[in-house]
Amino acid sequence: MVLQKPEGMSDIVWDINSGLLPSEIRRILDRPFINIKGADINGWTIVHFLVGGIFRLLGFGVISANIAHLLWEIFQVAFGITDLSLSSEWYDTLFDTVAFNVGYLAFGIIFRTPELKW
Repeated sequence: MVLQKPEGMSDIVWDINSGLLPSEIRRILDRPFINIKGADINGWTIVHFLVGGIFRLLGFGVISANIAHLLWEIFQVAFGITDLSLSSEWYDTLFDTVAFNVGYLAFGIIFRTPELKW
């Protein structure tokens, strides 16, 4: 994620992505914990983990939850929020997807939700 709206990005797309968050919160979420091959594991990784858990608690199956996550990632690429031509963005997307799925599974264990649904 970026702290400032990229040049040429529409206000609507910026607002949908992360523009609705105050800049102080975005600054905290953007702070890297670990950097691997130019990609950061940061606060956004935690957000993906929590969103994965929320999908589990809402009763989404594994496939439908991952389709929703995939659509979000496609949205980011389609509107220039993520540039997958950069190798680091591929890693960021991979880390976000792994965090989403770990959150999905972890919340199932922590909250003892019903058996895993596909």
